[in-house]
Amino acid sequence: MFKNDEHVERNRDATKIYFEMWSLKKTMDRRRVMFTDTPLKAVTEQCGAVPFTRNCMAKPHTLVRQLNSQRFDYLLAFEYCKTTPGFDQLNGDEKAIFFRLCAITFCLLDIGWLSSQITVPGEEYIVYTDGSVSSVRDLSIGWDDEDGLEMDGKSNSVKVKYALQTISFLLYYSFTTYRMHQKF
Repeated sequence: MFKNDEHVERNRDATKIYFEMWSLKKTMDRRRVMFTDTPLKAVTEQCGAVPFTRNCMAKPHTLVRQLNSQRFDYLLAFEYCKTTPGFDQLNGDEKAIFFRLCAITFCLLDIGWLSSQITVPGEEYIVYTDGSVSSVRDLSIGWDDEDGLEMDGKSNSVKVKYALQTISFLLYYSFTTYRMHQKF
């Protein structure tokens, strides 16, 4: 590789990093507009910071909230795909695969990121992409019974409780692990 080629590669890598940082900031600003009481801050400051604070973590997480926020995560994944350089050159199957990977990132990995930024070590809470919160071990916060859902006593059902605890543990330990790596 020639010296000039190395320079081109470094610039290409830097461009990718800037694109990723820009995308993350844009995503967080969109979450602020959709799910907080300070949407104007996203317009005036365009800070791209974590949109939620410890003070706004009072909303318990529910399945209805999950459905609505997941639709918004799909929209974010769609926007990300459409602005990714080279996406238009992929075939249909490749676009679908890339979209699915992006959707998983926005639906799951952002939960870990937000939780690691808002909670303190030792707290066993998960902060979801809409700013709602649930506890990990005892499910005392979030996942309450909801009007309009067919399943009676979902929070008391052993199978459902086990599934929710498993999901909560996986999410919690994913951001705990992230927090450990962040120190290095």
